[in-house]
Amino acid sequence: MLIKVCGMKFPENMLNVAAAEPDMLGFIFYDGTQRNMADYLSPDDLKKLSPKIIKTGVFVNETADQIIRTVEKYGLNAVQLHGDESPELCKTISRTGFPVFKAFRVSDDFSFESTEAYSLSCRFFIFDADGKSYGGNGTQFNWEKLKSYDGQTPFLLSGGIKPGDEENLKKVKHPHLAGFDINSKFEIEPGLKNVESVKNFITTLRS
Repeated sequence: MLIKVCGMKFPENMLNVAAAEPDMLGFIFYDGTQRNMADYLSPDDLKKLSPKIIKTGVFVNETADQIIRTVEKYGLNAVQLHGDESPELCKTISRTGFPVFKAFRVSDDFSFESTEAYSLSCRFFIFDADGKSYGGNGTQFNWEKLKSYDGQTPFLLSGGIKPGDEENLKKVKHPHLAGFDINSKFEIEPGLKNVESVKNFITTLRS
């Protein structure tokens, strides 16, 4: 299972989390969150990461041109779209060669049919909980809803995953579940991860 740690913000904390060997790290470029890393991490900071880690830029309702400029500036490996982006924008980004991860906010009445138009242009879907903000709400949705997803695009489960959820996550079965995306429940403050909690989570899931 892939493990993504999202919302990295501080250089030393980023490197300490990276030492736990997650598969992906998420870097948020969005003014509407306290986890916006633009004023805290430089392109040179990201160059210190192992090439094995997929550096994922997280964007919310941004233009394709701005996304590509940011990806190239920071040497990112993938693009996560966490807003209300259209299938056309996903296709545009995908044509540049960068893998696209499209997030969907799963409410009680969410229909997975809404993901179909995105399937051909996305490497992964991210199924997050619905909330007031575009991610980082710290809430979970009913994972039983995943049983109604019959698409072919692999997905990461996100939304309020916390320390201690490891055994329950191991019980989540779906042929296209590719991994888990963690964020706010592993923080000391927005953007500052509890390194030991992250390490324990990764070790337990991989055991």
